[in-house]
Amino acid sequence: MMTEQATPPETDAKTEPQAQVEPPKVAAAATPTPKPATPQRSGRALAALALLLALGTAAGVYGYGRWFSDQQSAQLQQLQLQLTELKAQQSPLLSQLSQADERLRDLQQQLLKDSDRQNQLEHQLLTLSSRRPNDWLLAEADYLVRMAGRKLWLEHDVNAALLLLHEADGRIRDLNDPALLPVRKAFAADQASLQALPQLDKEGLVLRLSALIDNLDQLPIKGMTPSAPTTADDTQLSDSLADWRDNLYKSWRSFADNFISIRRLDSDSEALLSPDQRWYLKANLRTQLLNAQQAVYREQSAVYEDSLQRVSQWLEQYFDGDDSSTQFMQSELQKLLAEPLAQHYPDKLASQAQLEDLVQQRLQTLMNRS
Repeated sequence: MMTEQATPPETDAKTEPQAQVEPPKVAAAATPTPKPATPQRSGRALAALALLLALGTAAGVYGYGRWFSDQQSAQLQQLQLQLTELKAQQSPLLSQLSQADERLRDLQQQLLKDSDRQNQLEHQLLTLSSRRPNDWLLAEADYLVRMAGRKLWLEHDVNAALLLLHEADGRIRDLNDPALLPVRKAFAADQASLQALPQLDKEGLVLRLSALIDNLDQLPIKGMTPSAPTTADDTQLSDSLADWRDNLYKSWRSFADNFISIRRLDSDSEALLSPDQRWYLKANLRTQLLNAQQAVYREQSAVYEDSLQRVSQWLEQYFDGDDSSTQFMQSELQKLLAEPLAQHYPDKLASQAQLEDLVQQRLQTLMNRS
């Protein structure tokens, strides 16, 4: 029935074309096509579920991205902290390296300056040697004075110091320069002060001590040679008959002396030393005399006096004082103790300071001229 109403005749369609379009709209609106309700609800549920899944997936992706971003930020911050620490540690090293580079540049510049200065000095030295050859005599005199001071203060050799000063004075004399008269005056004063020192014959003292060492074996030890017995009265018999009593007494005394021998000693006898003790005693004496010889060369007056006093004390205690060898050694020891060993040398030489100043002035003047 619906199809019949909706299809108009052909004549009407041609004469009224607008009426032909409108009836289907009215009929479609009036009679909509019914749809089943169950498929529409299930589609909506599926769409909602898909939407929820999409939202969950999006939320999961967003959450994972957020977590990954936080992890990356934390790692980046940690790396930045480590980088900051490394920069802080690198700064002192860079500063030290920079200082070392500056120091190296300064040393290189100083080396170049020293090299240039050395070349200049060599050139000036050649120039000076060609201009003032006599000035070398002045430098040689200064060297000789320095050597004299070393001989005097280090070796205590006054004679060598005097000889060196005399040679230095000869170099100044050869210059024939009136301006050097104050220097020669200082030379004369130094030589006079050294000549005024008491002359110490070291070689003579050492030889005298060596003679005492050689004489040790001849010293008699006390108690080894008892004193001679007192001589008895004259036992010579008389030819006169009037002296019969004296002859009888002398005969009796002679018989008694030969039958019983009694001897008296003037001094108390001491116990004899054993052979080992005698050897050690003389060895100690020899050692003390050798120490005295070394003290002479070193001018150690305290050691020298102590060694000789020990020898004198042991001689008096252990050896026979009446023997000529012991008496000779005691007298020699007293003479050696009376020898002056300590010397008071001058603290400085007046000529040395004047020569140093003069050499510096000459060199400065010649350098300025060059």
